[in-house]
Amino acid sequence: MNASVRRLGLAAAKATADLRVDPGYVIVGGKRCGTTSLQDWLTTHPAVLRSHSGKGTHYFDVHFAEGPRWYRAHFPTKAYAAVVRRRTGQPAITGEACPYYGFHPTALERLHAVLPEARVIFVLRDPVERAWSHYLYERRRGFEDLSFDEALDAEESRLAGEEDRLRADPTYRSFAHVHWTYQARGHYVDQIRRAVELFGEDRVHLMEFGAMLDDAATRQRLVAFLGLEPHPSPELPHREQGGASELPPATAARLREYFAEPDALLDKEFGVAFD
Repeated sequence: MNASVRRLGLAAAKATADLRVDPGYVIVGGKRCGTTSLQDWLTTHPAVLRSHSGKGTHYFDVHFAEGPRWYRAHFPTKAYAAVVRRRTGQPAITGEACPYYGFHPTALERLHAVLPEARVIFVLRDPVERAWSHYLYERRRGFEDLSFDEALDAEESRLAGEEDRLRADPTYRSFAHVHWTYQARGHYVDQIRRAVELFGEDRVHLMEFGAMLDDAATRQRLVAFLGLEPHPSPELPHREQGGASELPPATAARLREYFAEPDALLDKEFGVAFD
């Protein structure tokens, strides 16, 4: 489907925004933590309705100025949800996955203002592996020219003032904040605390990356968190590709030291530890 056809379809959907289902869940983090695989798996559940955007809309981070009708246009109609509810005997829900939401400085507040009853999901990966996977991803896309150590050295200066600009201007998009946040995104505790303060502990669900990939019971606990019957297909559609084994040992040691305190705090406050 080309861009012009998509724009026409979105314009038509905006006209029926009031007739569409509000998302019941949002996967908000983290980047390079398997959120694509998780969203693909969730939307194969008989009672989960896939959004028209596929994975996510990026409304609460980069498209917030488009307005709530633009956002709701991406989701199925209430009439279709009623059909699915009758067919399955379960609540029919829809949702999206945008791993920048958890890290963006205002996205969670925006999300809560629009969807205060939503259930919020984090997938948390060892931040050393996550940072390396993120770096390789940006290199493949042509968005990073520095070596990994150079990029880590430059991260603080690259990000200087970017959060303030994002908070001050809802239309501002920060290339550095999206693409060059290899260490910053691994500070999970701050993101989770903010989500819990906004939505309440009972509406925030944490998954460890390895368990999400390898343990069917972990995935089924997420389905129960969403108020649904167990997923009939236990396997993920595809698995996150890593590459963390290629990380130079000296850089790995540097990052282990950097993340030692944040990881200990994550384990202490939220019971998530990385092997």
